Amino acid sequence: MCFLDGIVDQEDCDETAEIRRERNQSKVNEAEHPREKRNEKEAIRLLRLAAAGGSSRSFFWLGVCYRNGKGVEKDFVKAVELFRRAADGQHSGGQIELGVCFRDGLGVEENRDAAVQLFRKAAESGNISGLVYLGFCYRDGVGVEQSYEEASNLFRTAAEEGDEDAQYELGQCYFFGRGVVQDSEEAVRWYRAAMDNGEPYSMLALGSMYYDGDYVEENKEKAAELFRMAADSGYSDGRLRLAGCYFEGIGVEKNVGLAVRLIQQAAESGNNEARIRLGFCFQDGEGVEKNPEEAARMFRMAADSGDIDGHFFSRAMLLARDRNCSGL
Repeated sequence: MCFLDGIVDQEDCDETAEIRRERNQSKVNEAEHPREKRNEKEAIRLLRLAAAGGSSRSFFWLGVCYRNGKGVEKDFVKAVELFRRAADGQHSGGQIELGVCFRDGLGVEENRDAAVQLFRKAAESGNISGLVYLGFCYRDGVGVEQSYEEASNLFRTAAEEGDEDAQYELGQCYFFGRGVVQDSEEAVRWYRAAMDNGEPYSMLALGSMYYDGDYVEENKEKAAELFRMAADSGYSDGRLRLAGCYFEGIGVEKNVGLAVRLIQQAAESGNNEARIRLGFCFQDGEGVEKNPEEAARMFRMAADSGDIDGHFFSRAMLLARDRNCSGL
């Protein structure tokens, strides 16, 4: 559990076995129990007190706060400094977060070799998240030569320990035959394991399989249920797929108004596909009042985010407007 409701989102925590085991520093513990402390400034004060005593764990949590801008102004450089001090104290969570900063060039010059070294060090200390991050590196060829086989081995080790991200990734390995012999039954098994642990991508993957009847018996109702689970987890693609079901009445009772609301939620979270779909809703008056200006705005937002389709549709609307103005 994160150390304070509202300070660090669950997805941002490095919830490793090591961190869960370490409960012996009272100042940190006071800040970590959400029912006891709900004031961000007080939590930061307590963490700073613990950090003043050299607590590696407090350096780590303060780094998370500075990285996310929770309770303090966001400052990646300061976050790197704190993660480095945590890592120097052999805190594996600090090693991982410092590795992420090196990998992505956040607050420090990008250095993927250093990132891999830090992930490997955390993994060798028994941190399951270290195995997962190292697996990502081998999967994508970041700081190491790409190796699906090595990635699948790392994901398997972490998956067998119950890590939901690793379970999903191992499912992907089996679904696509990356580093392992393609095996749809194993893919479904690991997707389900990840889903049971609340991993949203696996919900969408399983939902798509039930929707299309790929490797499982087709079941539109089950697909819609899984898309809803992904949507409820905050996954924008889950909202988009569920919206498609409501638009067509597939697996659920048709409800265009609800479909549009789901698309709006996905668009607000930055999903470019949702922005384009919402643009068409405004362009055609589908579930909303027709509004060419709002349609154009949605297409421009997608285009400004680098979406090729967004560029195309935004340009098409400009051409249509110019032709209307010229009387063509």
